[in-house]
Amino acid sequence: MIEDQIIELQTKLAYQEDAIQQLNDVIYHQQQQIDKLEKLSSELQQRIRDLGERQAIRERRQLLNLCEQLAGIGSMQQQQFGILRRRGKLLFSGIQHGTPG
Repeated sequence: MIEDQIIELQTKLAYQEDAIQQLNDVIYHQQQQIDKLEKLSSELQQRIRDLGERQAIRERRQLLNLCEQLAGIGSMQQQQFGILRRRGKLLFSGIQHGTPG
């Protein structure tokens, strides 16, 4: 009777030891997966930061190009205004002297 109880306890203990080992294996593999996911997450965060920086640089370049284009347009308009002003002066001076421009 006591011998049967000892055998039963030993059997339960063997099953529990096996279950504990299986749980340890699961935990070990899950921790490996967590480590990989954390590393991947860090890499993705860095790539997103890098892309954001590159995008910001591209946007700054586009803004500079637009500013340069606007400055070029402004310069052209100033030149055209100067030409028109000179023509206007010539025309006005011709009218004053009796001869159209």
